[in-house]
Amino acid sequence: MHMNVVTMKGNLGQAPEIKTGENSEFAVFSIAINDNYINREGKEVTRTEWVPCVCYTPGIVKFIKEHVSVGDTIHIIGKFTSRKFSLENVVNTKQDNAPYEMTRSTIEVKELHKVFRPAKVETQNEQA
Repeated sequence: MHMNVVTMKGNLGQAPEIKTGENSEFAVFSIAINDNYINREGKEVTRTEWVPCVCYTPGIVKFIKEHVSVGDTIHIIGKFTSRKFSLENVVNTKQDNAPYEMTRSTIEVKELHKVFRPAKVETQNEQA
């Protein structure tokens, strides 16, 4: 049995965009996922990957509209999806002037959790 399940935790780089489809609203956003590693020189390097996401579930879209904003850390569970589309104004020179086809991959969000960071508590030593 094969499973298409994606779990990620990252930060929102821009405000989620709420769009209206044929029958309902949906949310489009990207999250930044950091990947840390040590390079050949022994220095720690952080690489950021931007992952495009879409959510069609009405309850989650409502939560995104009301409670999620730029910089928030969110944890998502969803599935990997991709769709092909053509760029009509771009000519594919490798094929006889056929439209240039591209594939866009996205995560279709099925669950979303906002990660709350605890407030910093000052100790007596920090106040002095």
